Amino acid sequence: MSFFASSSSNTPWHTNPFYEDESENEELENDEKAHSSTLGFEDDLKTGTICLGLYRKYCEPAWQPRHGWREFYQNWNDAIKDTNSLKSFIKKPDHNHKKGFLTFKAIHPTLEQELGYIRYSNNAGTLELVNYNARLSGKTLGLGFTSKRMNTNLAGAHGEGYKIACLTMIRNNYIVNFKASSAHWNFNIPKIGKKNEGYLCCTVKRFQGSGIERMKAAVQKKGASARLRARPWADVCVKIGGGKGEKIPEEHFKLWMKQSLELEPPSNVIETKKGTIILDDTFKNTLYLKSLLLERNPDAKAFNFAYNFAQGEVNRDRASLANPIEQGAILAGIWEEAIKNEGAVPLIDYYGMLQEEQKWVDVQFADDNISLETARKIRQHLRDQDPENRKFYFYNKGGQARNFSRRIRCCQIAN
Repeated sequence: MSFFASSSSNTPWHTNPFYEDESENEELENDEKAHSSTLGFEDDLKTGTICLGLYRKYCEPAWQPRHGWREFYQNWNDAIKDTNSLKSFIKKPDHNHKKGFLTFKAIHPTLEQELGYIRYSNNAGTLELVNYNARLSGKTLGLGFTSKRMNTNLAGAHGEGYKIACLTMIRNNYIVNFKASSAHWNFNIPKIGKKNEGYLCCTVKRFQGSGIERMKAAVQKKGASARLRARPWADVCVKIGGGKGEKIPEEHFKLWMKQSLELEPPSNVIETKKGTIILDDTFKNTLYLKSLLLERNPDAKAFNFAYNFAQGEVNRDRASLANPIEQGAILAGIWEEAIKNEGAVPLIDYYGMLQEEQKWVDVQFADDNISLETARKIRQHLRDQDPENRKFYFYNKGGQARNFSRRIRCCQIAN
């Protein structure tokens, strides 16, 4: 299967065995009749089946598995920050290639405690994202419900990301289930002829008390070595792939990892309060918001560098900043601080983009956003390049690009 294909097999959706979960778990409650009702969004977490109102073709073909992974990763990242009142934390690689595991541990930046993990298993073809000491409310199944809208430190805001992520993974034949709040959450799309056919549903089943006690006893017996194993009564675990569905190939997961800067960070950057300029050529012409990759139209104008914005709001497709004027202001602020702190190197790069005939997005709306301080530094740079003062620089918006600063009104700055 191609990673970018809209479906991961030739099996029609209505005959795929995963589209309606028929598996049994001995640790789940057996009294199905008591839990067969369809639930309302206003309930917190009750057992039963809820239709989430998302038809299987919603956001298709725009959303592919990599986008689903991005949403799961964003929620995992935000949840660990929120649970532990952190602005950031360490993602520590802890791979075991011999056993086929790629693992990233979430580590507290000062206490060095383990807060959760991401683990990919090549043998099982599964991916787990676990947040320790957390609970998932049933209210999150409702579209638009989010606790992150007013928290600028977190990336999510729309209240629909993980639901669309589940839908995207399932229609590509990846199994998705959660273990959280002492319950098993199974996401599925019922077959043709079944209730809610073609719509994303979630069936919630409580773990039996005896099952929970057995799991607690096993964790207690293993002690410290029991970490990297989710506790359904105390943690939130998202599991994707394997089982009756498609396995996740390692090369696909490695491509998915590129949706975030944090798992394989760049080595050559300039940090500022408003964001980061990424100088590594491998990241060229990419834009990130709070370390998550934003999709860009292939026909869009190019960036000369890559950026990771510290703040901003995206549109619902996570394709760009919602406001291009805001984007221009952020870029100008990033470069201003970089020039102030780092000096000549970013100054030369910035001035070069202003002068080039290529209309780089990096300097879009620079006319309206460049500061007086930055303009003066550019003027001084031009004077240093022409100590005999043989060149005349002027501003002419409609003129030809010859011996003048096309966007910087250097001649209008007082000596």
